[in-house]
Amino acid sequence: MDFTGFVLQHLPPPPARVLEVGCGSAGGVVPALAALGYEALGVDPDAPEGDGYVRARFEELEPGRWDVVVAGRVLHHVWPIAEGLDRLAAFAPLLLVDEFASDRIDEAAQDWYEAQHRLWQVARPATPPAGAAAARRRWRRARASW
Repeated sequence: MDFTGFVLQHLPPPPARVLEVGCGSAGGVVPALAALGYEALGVDPDAPEGDGYVRARFEELEPGRWDVVVAGRVLHHVWPIAEGLDRLAAFAPLLLVDEFASDRIDEAAQDWYEAQHRLWQVARPATPPAGAAAARRRWRRARASW
């Protein structure tokens, strides 16, 4: 599964507000999210120019107006990591992260990593747990005025 698929499996429904930290020069998942009706913004010093992007480091943005922050393989650029994670957590109540240094992973670590992803896919319930629909309705009502 690619990062876009991972993100889409975990997002609340559109029109949730999604901040992609480290979208890179190619624009990351922002185009896919926008096409599905999400309010998406990509932030990166090398972000593309135009609507939906800000050329900056995420630390330069004001936190708190997002429903979800997504970050794919970018946290190795954040230092010190503890403060960076605290800052990311201030942006949104949900943080979706996929991170590892792919250029430094050995075969044993890659086997473990891929096995974890397979286990996670098997363990993820096919249907949401009881009460999930009501929780989503409460979540939507709470944000309807934003």
